[in-house]
Amino acid sequence: MSKETRNPQVVPSYSSAFQRLEQALVAAEDRSWQQIQEEIDQAVKFEQDAARLTKEEASLLAEWLRRDISELLGYMQESGHGLRDWLRFDLDLLEARLRESLLSIADPTRVEQVRLDKQLAHGEGVYVQGEVALPGVLRCTQCDKMICLVETAYLDACHHCGGDFFQRVTRRAQ
Repeated sequence: MSKETRNPQVVPSYSSAFQRLEQALVAAEDRSWQQIQEEIDQAVKFEQDAARLTKEEASLLAEWLRRDISELLGYMQESGHGLRDWLRFDLDLLEARLRESLLSIADPTRVEQVRLDKQLAHGEGVYVQGEVALPGVLRCTQCDKMICLVETAYLDACHHCGGDFFQRVTRRAQ
C-alpha cells in the first residue's frame, strides 16, 4: 500500500479495533486462540462498517491485529510481562519525538542556557552531553543504557532516553 493510496481511517480503526478486542478479552472466560481470532473478526467487522473500510483494508487490518496479538502473547509467555512492557519501546520513541518537537519550538537561547547550566552544575565524575570525553564505556544515569566511545568525541544525548548525564564504567565500578 503506497502512501498515496493509504486510507487515513485505517490507523484509527486499528487502534479502535485493538481497544475493542482488549475489552472483549478482559470480559471473556475463553481466551483460546480460536476465541481471540473470532474477537478480532468481530472488531474488524465493526470498524469496517464504522470507518467504511474496503474489504482489502479490513483483511489487512485483521492480519495486522493477528500478527501483533500473536507477538504480544509470545512476549508475555516468554517474559511474564504484559502489554505495558511490550509497548515500552514505543513509549520511549513517542517521548523522544515529543521532546524533539518541544525543543524545536522553544527559545534556542533559553535551551542553550539550560544546557550550559547543567554542564556547569554537575558533580565530579559525571559527564554531560555536549562535553568531550576520552574513549571508553559510559552509562546513562537516567536509563542505565551503555554507550561506547571508540575515540575521543563529543557526548551526544542518550540515544535511548535523551538523558544528558553519564558516568564512566570501569572495572572497579562494577
